Amino acid sequence: MLQKLIPYASLFVLTYNWNNYEDDMTEAITALMAKGAWAEAKVESEKFVDRLPCNADAQAFLGICLFHEQQWESALQCFNKATNLNPKHWQAGLKVAQCLDRLVRLDEAYAAAKHWQDVHPNDAQLNFLVNTLKRYENPATTDGWQKSKYKPDHHVVSSDKV
Repeated sequence: MLQKLIPYASLFVLTYNWNNYEDDMTEAITALMAKGAWAEAKVESEKFVDRLPCNADAQAFLGICLFHEQQWESALQCFNKATNLNPKHWQAGLKVAQCLDRLVRLDEAYAAAKHWQDVHPNDAQLNFLVNTLKRYENPATTDGWQKSKYKPDHHVVSSDKV
């Protein structure tokens, strides 16, 4: 009977060790970031991602380090991975919108901020981003021959006279 339980016990120990590893890495990286040791935090984040590439928090930590180094495109990739791995990771979603804003992809930044505001409506940064980026909403859907919400008096009058 004991031998039948040994494989399950080793699985429990393995799971316990992985959970401890995640917690330890999260605490270590957070502490390094709080101290302003961004280079060390980036190294630890890269190790975290190498060991657990499907962990949304690991991807987000690396993205934060890259964001701090103003590597917007690389940070955007990390934050997109984090949000794909955890569709409720609104903090990474906020950073997606901020990266797109820094890359001057403003219509995409607005769409991302609006999406993540729907996920987490009470975040002040998301609300600010949505309000400031609203003017960059995709003009293809708001301006043109159709009635525009930016030009409410714009209308087409047809005549019966030819």
